[in-house]
Amino acid sequence: MSESSAASFELSIRAATVDATSGGLPLSKLGRHRTDTRAIPPARRTACYRIGEVEVGLRTSLRDVAADFHGLYGMHFVGRALPGAIEVEVDRCWNPRCRGAYRIRTDGEDRFIVRRRRSVLPHVEWAINAAVAASLPRFYQVHAGVVARGGAGLVLPANPQSGKSTLVARLVTRGWDYLSDEFALIDPRTLHLSPYPKAVCIKHGSFSVLEGFGVRLDRYPEYDKGAKGRVRLIHAQDLRPHETPSSVPVRMVVFPRYADRAQPVIRPVSRAFALFQLLNVSFTLSRFRARALDILGEVVRGAACYQLETGGIDAACDAIERLWDEAAPQEAGGGVDAKGETSHAVDSPRETARPGEACEWIHA
Repeated sequence: MSESSAASFELSIRAATVDATSGGLPLSKLGRHRTDTRAIPPARRTACYRIGEVEVGLRTSLRDVAADFHGLYGMHFVGRALPGAIEVEVDRCWNPRCRGAYRIRTDGEDRFIVRRRRSVLPHVEWAINAAVAASLPRFYQVHAGVVARGGAGLVLPANPQSGKSTLVARLVTRGWDYLSDEFALIDPRTLHLSPYPKAVCIKHGSFSVLEGFGVRLDRYPEYDKGAKGRVRLIHAQDLRPHETPSSVPVRMVVFPRYADRAQPVIRPVSRAFALFQLLNVSFTLSRFRARALDILGEVVRGAACYQLETGGIDAACDAIERLWDEAAPQEAGGGVDAKGETSHAVDSPRETARPGEACEWIHA
């Protein structure tokens, strides 16, 4: 696996120019119940938030930007400084090259320059995600959605554009607890999952899907996320009020893949297949190197592993929940063994995501 190919797949836009046509208004204009502008910290003071394991300090003189961020994460606001927090700065850029644009920095490094106000918040989120790998070196990190039920975790590893966030959102509305739609944070000592309950990022193609199971998307503004198009950012507590688990063991790993079919196909996969697929979507492979095989090997050894193909969101959730309910805890890890009863094509693992390798300059 080549370390030279470690440019983040999650920061894959290369100087893209986007015509911002998305509608909607920022949260600060909608009066959402979490946005109390009186509670927003004063301009240019650092507002600190603890979002599960991720600590963020936002510093901006732009009150509407602060209000939007606080609208999503006000419940995570802490009234004191967090010395190890990811430092995020948002300001206007007045040099001739990008006059009037918005500059987004994390930990002193430029991440994005965006032209339009409606592009700021999703790129702030993107910049934070890019900094998570550097700010949480104690965790092995995989690009995956994570939910939990009954004190155990379900990991949904996938590449971008696979429908992972939509699947996570639907599971939460059906009673699962939310840990993240982007990061599986694995403690190498305990192999337990820790939460990063960031806002769920729903892309335009899934708007109608969420509306189909009762999510009122008209309550949320549309933002422009550059090459990823129009998105809405939804707090998981708005999908269903619940407590975020502090730490859960991995009980099941399901690799979702969209297919144009009415009924889902879900099949067990060998531990070798699961291990290679997890390596393919690892953010921190280069940091852990050989230890990655040990960590992920133990994860798949203790979990039931499946591959899921489906085009119907509820059918996919039904299939996952049937397997979950049928599997006794001691049977976790009951997928086919390394020799496998069913043959699978196993690609050589390629290094993918290390978020935050480089500054991305886009004009959205």
